[in-house]
Amino acid sequence: EETREITHYNYTAWPDHGVPTDKSIAGLLQFVRLVRGSQSEPVVRPLVVHCSAGVGRTGTFIALHRLIQHVRKHEFVDILGLVADMRRHRPAMVQTEDQYLFVHKCVLAMWRERKWQEPSYAIVFENMSSE
Repeated sequence: EETREITHYNYTAWPDHGVPTDKSIAGLLQFVRLVRGSQSEPVVRPLVVHCSAGVGRTGTFIALHRLIQHVRKHEFVDILGLVADMRRHRPAMVQTEDQYLFVHKCVLAMWRERKWQEPSYAIVFENMSSE
């Protein structure tokens, strides 16, 4: 009989169709890093991410999960391209404008944490619409 180990993570401070507060960005990024850390063990385990519909909060979390590693290695981040790539695999990933903006805010926080030169807001928000 085979035994399987399952680790369940549950982030409860994230409203449906919304985003966590700006004050909770650091805590959310720490949570994403905790989940990432569980994937770097000698045996890489599959990661399943899901919210009620599987697109809004799920897509935002997956975007942050992917961007944490990317920001460590690169000075340019193409959030629009990342979200477009994710949507090719599952439509509506990062479902709302607030979630898309939240990803940008998290990337800005990552840069600040690393004490990198802060990118200009024109670059960070170049893919945002004012409509």
